[in-house]
Amino acid sequence: MNELKIRASAGTTGNQEIGNFNSLQFLGTFNVLKAAGNEIAISQTSFGNSDLKWESTDQYDMGIEMSFFNSRLNIETDVYYKITNDLILNAPLPWSTGFGSVSRNIGSVENKGIEFTINSVNIEKGDFSWSTDLNFASNRNEILKLGVNNADIFPGPNFLGPTNILRVGQQIGSIWGRVRLGTWGTDEADEAARYGLKPGDVKWEDLNNDGKIDGSDSKIIGRMYPKWTANMTNTFIYKNFDLSFELRFVEGANVINATKHSVEDRQTLANSYATVLDAWRPDNQNTMIAEVRAWGTPYLTNGDTHWMEDGSFVRLQNLMLGYNLPSTLLDKWKLTKARVFFSGQNLFVLTDYSGYDPEVNTFEGSGQLPVGLDFFPFARPRTFSAGLNLSF
Repeated sequence: MNELKIRASAGTTGNQEIGNFNSLQFLGTFNVLKAAGNEIAISQTSFGNSDLKWESTDQYDMGIEMSFFNSRLNIETDVYYKITNDLILNAPLPWSTGFGSVSRNIGSVENKGIEFTINSVNIEKGDFSWSTDLNFASNRNEILKLGVNNADIFPGPNFLGPTNILRVGQQIGSIWGRVRLGTWGTDEADEAARYGLKPGDVKWEDLNNDGKIDGSDSKIIGRMYPKWTANMTNTFIYKNFDLSFELRFVEGANVINATKHSVEDRQTLANSYATVLDAWRPDNQNTMIAEVRAWGTPYLTNGDTHWMEDGSFVRLQNLMLGYNLPSTLLDKWKLTKARVFFSGQNLFVLTDYSGYDPEVNTFEGSGQLPVGLDFFPFARPRTFSAGLNLSF
């Protein structure tokens, strides 16, 4: 060991990112068609909240930095605990106000976790070297307070109903939905009839045993945010050549594959996934997919455990191969440096997720909690590029 540092910190920080003028009410103009023609009218365009203020976060951190073997192995570890008060969220409003939500300081949330970084020079011999950089992070959060009475909040986005819930004692990004048990079998016809259904229909769990399936039969079924993430970069250098690649690891996140609404539940109304070939039939009753019926037949569709999938993955984020021209050519061409390179991004993803990409944000920028909801977004591109860097 050639270096050891132990450190600790404590403090309070504020978050001023509440948006410009969110505390104010605004008026806007629009056209009204009346008997005498168009007239200009004025209406309220934002609800406003004069009590809106900064969030504040109390954080405590302890860390250790270590260096070994003449700094060929460097390790840095941090553990932290923080509480955010006056949490800003778009809280729901009664529709009688004319607005769906308003920004409010409505709660407190606790975060705790660990982060560590390893930098190592694995091989350094002659013209060859190999180094590795590894970053790991794991965070757990818990909602401590919501509003005045700690009532549940469904912040959206809604897709055939709420997709996520904020609840005291649970984590942010908890997925809300029904539990799909499969489909009703022919030997369950009488029981299905009590729910107004028949064999071949989707079978959901009746959580409160009241003889009907409604909003009371949903519960927390997953998590949008991962248990841990990691990035690992390896760099190889041999003489004038260099090769580096970065892998990204995500474990423990769930994805709501809402595309199943359109291409699995809405059979005969739209193109379908090949999984519909496993739909319910009298000779295939142990399935999660309802019977294929004639166009116009009512169908059942709702966010549930069948839509939810494991979103864990390993992604090759970046790959770069480069070559630095030798000094003999640099002197000849009167250059101080010349390098050619080839790079690629998002080259492959290893995952059990059935959609295009488990790292999906269909409703990004909506002001809601969009992480982990997949409904036909643009695919993440795979990019290749080549270039030449010259210095004179």
